[in-house]
Amino acid sequence: MIGGFNHWPIIAEGLHDACKGAVAKTAQFITDTYVATAPVDTGFMVSSAYTVTSENSTYGATSAPPGDSYLLPEVDAPPDDFTAYAAVGANYAIYVEMGTYKMAAQPAFIPAVDAAADELTANMSAAIAALGGA
Repeated sequence: MIGGFNHWPIIAEGLHDACKGAVAKTAQFITDTYVATAPVDTGFMVSSAYTVTSENSTYGATSAPPGDSYLLPEVDAPPDDFTAYAAVGANYAIYVEMGTYKMAAQPAFIPAVDAAADELTANMSAAIAALGGA
């Protein structure tokens, strides 16, 4: 191939990095939305929210240290660059989210995930638009 015409390697690398960033931003959006909307009693549940990507984890950054009896173990690192996790480490968060027979549900995580669909679309669109110059 004549030099200067094959831009595919540059585009492929840029697309990889852009998609990886869009997925990580979306996971962080879920965590941030959860923190902003979840009910707060002691603050532990909200502070136990974290994200995990193939390169980074915020587990235990703002909540009780790992090993606390109310803190679930950290989720394993994602299998690839195009996967990120948003999670809540408080072991009782599911009961607050879904409710029990004695307590009404106070959902915050599922609505945050639902809201992230539009965020992912916007992040992917921005990532693709950024490749326009490649």
